[in-house]
Amino acid sequence: MTTECTQEMQRLFTVEYGEMPEVAVRLAGVCLGGVLLFIYTGWPSAWLWSLGYVALHGINYAFLRARRDAATQTDCVIGGVLFLVLYASFLWMPAYMATTEDATLVFSGIVLGASTFAFMIRRSDTMLWMIFGEVAILSAMIIWVLLSKMTVIEGELAVFATMLVTVAMTAYMFQAVFIARKVRLEGEAAARRAAQEQKMAAIGQLAGGVAHDFNNVLTAIIGNLELYEALPDPDERDEVVREAHAAAKRAEAVVSHLLIYARKAPVRRRAVLLNAAVARTMQLAQRGIPARISWRFVPEGMDVEVRVDEMQLTTALINLVRNAADAIEDTGTVTLSTRFEIVAQPMPMADGSLLPPGRYARIGVADTGSGIPEQHLRRVLEPFYTTKPPGKGTGLGLSMVLGFARDAQGGLWLSSGRDGTEVAVYLPGSVVVQPHGAETENAAQMDGVS
Repeated sequence: MTTECTQEMQRLFTVEYGEMPEVAVRLAGVCLGGVLLFIYTGWPSAWLWSLGYVALHGINYAFLRARRDAATQTDCVIGGVLFLVLYASFLWMPAYMATTEDATLVFSGIVLGASTFAFMIRRSDTMLWMIFGEVAILSAMIIWVLLSKMTVIEGELAVFATMLVTVAMTAYMFQAVFIARKVRLEGEAAARRAAQEQKMAAIGQLAGGVAHDFNNVLTAIIGNLELYEALPDPDERDEVVREAHAAAKRAEAVVSHLLIYARKAPVRRRAVLLNAAVARTMQLAQRGIPARISWRFVPEGMDVEVRVDEMQLTTALINLVRNAADAIEDTGTVTLSTRFEIVAQPMPMADGSLLPPGRYARIGVADTGSGIPEQHLRRVLEPFYTTKPPGKGTGLGLSMVLGFARDAQGGLWLSSGRDGTEVAVYLPGSVVVQPHGAETENAAQMDGVS
């Protein structure tokens, strides 16, 4: 129940304050409307209406924001009640305007009242009691206006027709809001089913990949051990033992990558200066870069502190560097770069997720290869999917890096074209130091050829 309540609180917050420009326009419109209404009518209540509406929004915003990540059933009820109070606090003034004899005020009140109905449809609230409350409040305002106009309606037929229209409109409002709720619930259920089907498909693919990879490893281990029994030469026996040991180490690497991808690996996070960590990683990674490929490290003119497991960061970067080197068929360059970025808007990542706004360290690994073909680009993050020849890769490199980035509350960005591929890891970070050397000087110190 707690999870459902938290999701509902997040929905209430998003539907009310998810689009801040729209919220700003709405509040500014009410404030301006209050000023114009006071100028036109001289009503002190115009100030009470606009300022009260803004104040209630402040209370509602503070409550929803504070409770949206860990809500209880009581919080959901309070959130719903706050909206109904907010709804009534806006609607009473348009209803009062519609009860006057001034045609301008009557028309403005009706338009404002109708706009709240459109807003109710847009909200598509899922709690039935909230829907009944919204319809009841709007119906009460309509009845208030109707009763104020009954004295000027002449004839029993006109009175009957007016009441019939009022009842029909109330019924239609309820039906429209209820249908909007039904559509939202069906859409959410369909999305959950699709997510579950994708999850099961991913699990099936993962299980198949693990079985295939371990079958290859076990075949190598068992074959070499059986060969050990048949070989009389001690040197040959030592060689097959080394082969079996190498196969076991490959299995260990697969398990390690799987744990990082599944975010189950032991994590020892600590504050790490990014440029120094990347420089240390390059000293290790360059041993696996062929001599025909040059490499360089281009740090930004400031260092960034990130809180990560440095061993996992090293493993992730080595995977990216080796992938970049493998993508270059002849000669070329692998470039590592770091920089500090402030992400102002949610940023799309390679796996389809959105990186939340915030301060991030960006680690880029770029190659000058021929790029990833379009048909492969959509699948390179899938576990055990690889474009390399048999025996050249497990298909877990990018998946492991994605798991590491997610676990660190960051993301993985990917861009590929004919002039090469760049993969960037985004990690939450903050600027901590300004190095003495400029970016180009640092880059020159770290350029090299394996």
